[in-house]
Parts: sequence; structure tokens; C-alpha cells
Amino acid sequence: MGGAFDPVHKGHIELARKLAAAAEISEVRFVIAARPPHRGALMAGASLRRRMLEAAIADIPGYAVEDCELEPSGPRYTVDTLSLLRRRYPSRPLCWMMGFDSFAGLPQWRDWRTLFDLAHFVVGARIGYTDGLSAALEREIAARSAAHARELRTIRSGRILMCAQPVAAISASRVRKAARAGRLESDLIPAPVARIIRESGAYAEGSP
Repeated sequence: MGGAFDPVHKGHIELARKLAAAAEISEVRFVIAARPPHRGALMAGASLRRRMLEAAIADIPGYAVEDCELEPSGPRYTVDTLSLLRRRYPSRPLCWMMGFDSFAGLPQWRDWRTLFDLAHFVVGARIGYTDGLSAALEREIAARSAAHARELRTIRSGRILMCAQPVAAISASRVRKAARAGRLESDLIPAPVARIIRESGAYAEGSP
């Protein structure tokens, strides 16, 4: 599951839990983006975002941080990241988990059709999820749709599992706004992450 995690919040963790359960996945790796190509500058540095993410998942069995994109010469685009992971695990089924909004924008990603050669996609779908999807993405869903999680284990890539898994409406921008106002509530982020934000002064008024 990739993202900037600026900062990680309970919506990220909840989505990962629900999609992993739906796809019967026992190992989850959070891939931290160093310089997301489709968004502006990040508010927190890579080391701080990694520290917060590690704190958020420390007590969850099977969850870990994958920081290949943080390396100086690391991959920048998802297709490069998945190519690296595919070389690392040549025969193992891999799943890329993501929320619906990110999935809907997939045709704007670099070499997006190549992604299906590298991994399965597990998506937190909405009711009536075809509304607003591009025709190209609808065709991919029709051709690649998996009816059951067991299909993800029979081949190493190429299927799409749409999961009706709504999660709390939490965004990183909402968390940053709350941090600036000094109102980091427990329903937004895990307690260890809140402590790191307070101690580091990340997202405080006037911070970059």
C-alpha cells in the first residue's frame, strides 16, 4: 500500500486492515513515497514520515514499512516500485492495495497498464463504483475482475479485486490542520503518531 503518509492516520490503517482481510492477505507493506509525482511538496521529511508510520503499525502483526522509494536512487513511480518488488519476489503473488479515488486516477499514472503485469490490485470500492470511471479503466475491471480472494493466489498478477470497504473520512490535510490548531484527537491518528507530531513540532503554525 503506497502513499506519502504525511502524516499516516487512522484512515490509512483502517483501509489496510479491511482490504487485507477481504483479500486474505497476511503481510502488508506500507511503501513510503519520497517525491510523489502527482502532488506538491510534502510537509514532513522522509525520516519523520517513516518514524510516524513505524510507530503507527508497531503493534500490528505482519505489517511493516517498505522504504525502497526513500533511497537516493530509489524508484519514483509505482511502475518502477512494483518492478523492483517483482524482481525481489519473482514468483510470489503481489497485491497493490489502494483507495477508490486513487484507483480512479490510475489511467494518469505512468505506464499504468504495465502495472497489471506486476501485481494484482485490491481496491476499496464504493457502491455504484463504476460512476465516474474512465472507459479504459472500466474495460480493465471487466476483463480482470476477481470474484474471490483465492483467485489472487493462483497467479502472481493481473487481477482486480473490488472490495466494498468504506472507511472513515479522514485525510492527511485534516490531520495537519488539526495539528496546527493543537487539536489532535484520538479518532484521527494513533496515539504514538500524535506524540511524535507534538514532540517534533511537525505541522505546527509556521512550519514549512
